[in-house]
Amino acid sequence: MKPWSYRLALIASIVVAILQFVPIDRRSPPITSAATLNATEAVPAQVQAVLVRSCRDCHSDETHWPWYSYVAPASWYISHDVHEARSKMNFSRWGTYSRSKRAHELEEICNQLMDEKMPLPAYALLHPIARLTQEDRAAVCEWTSSPRP
Repeated sequence: MKPWSYRLALIASIVVAILQFVPIDRRSPPITSAATLNATEAVPAQVQAVLVRSCRDCHSDETHWPWYSYVAPASWYISHDVHEARSKMNFSRWGTYSRSKRAHELEEICNQLMDEKMPLPAYALLHPIARLTQEDRAAVCEWTSSPRP
């Protein structure tokens, strides 16, 4: 390598090291068990398994932050995605939603799964267990479209 490339590599390394000190919000609010999806809906075991492995990390307050979520700049992207997902739909706060919002979210869950928009491709790439089969998608959609008491 030429002298200028050593300097560039050193500067880039220093910048990446400094970026590690930028604080990221990885907090999860306390969960009120009576407000969770499981407390307010009858969720079949197969559907529950899909939601846990493919949706919970982003769409609940039970996020498991992997090691790479502590390394900038990946940490910024992951934190942003989790907070955005929670703001759109949060299984930990399901019981606080109105009936119409719940109905809308159930419909949207099926739409997102059938359009293969969820789980996000980047998430599925890093979490192979989160990848859904057509059977998984069909089971969730059957549940989301079933009558509610």
